[in-house]
Amino acid sequence: MALLLAENLSKKFDRLTVLNEINLQIGEGDVLGVIGPNGAGKTTLINVLTGVIPVDKGRVLFRKIDITNMKAFERFRLGIGRTFQDVRPFLSLSVKENVAVAAKMRGADPSAVSETLQFFALEKLADTKLSECNLFIRKKVELAKAIVGKTYLVFLDEPFAGLAEQEIYELIDIIKNLNKNGLTFVVVEHVVTALVKLAKKILVVHLGAKLAEGSPSEIVSNQDVLKVYLGEQIEFAGS
Repeated sequence: MALLLAENLSKKFDRLTVLNEINLQIGEGDVLGVIGPNGAGKTTLINVLTGVIPVDKGRVLFRKIDITNMKAFERFRLGIGRTFQDVRPFLSLSVKENVAVAAKMRGADPSAVSETLQFFALEKLADTKLSECNLFIRKKVELAKAIVGKTYLVFLDEPFAGLAEQEIYELIDIIKNLNKNGLTFVVVEHVVTALVKLAKKILVVHLGAKLAEGSPSEIVSNQDVLKVYLGEQIEFAGS
């Protein structure tokens, strides 16, 4: 069953078309990877789907509810979470307080905070201010904020950027475990070698339009994809 359905999404900034008639269906339990060259429209796609910016044309259905004109906080309360390329924790607050703020915004039971901290192995850092935490911990906290409470769908924008290899693999394991527990993910990422280990399907965006969509093995052998997007890196990821 389609968890999220997007039809004919289009977005312009001044005269520049950033999204051009994109259709997308995300099923329950999917892990959809999104790749494409810089400027392809990947982050704009996430921003439109999560309500950060309005769409010019098209509609978005989430769990059969039309959310096209809903604000980001309304979509968050419905169970759509996200993280950003630039990590955005409340640096003056503790790890626990960060997650608690998100839980309150979603209307989650207070017990969800401690359960989420436990899942992410953040209990020992609960009272530590985010300003004292490294990038990996901050990214874990941001993901914890995105999923605390009743969540169905999470968008991750370059979650592996800036992380060491071991940290990437640890974050992949966390996402896989969340997926096994029922969460659906859309992951925009430039670290293709990591993405193919995680994604069940991959969408390739080019010049604001859908270039290809399929399994990781199909995408790494797609000649159109290899022509426009980091052919050598994708071949290496699929080897």
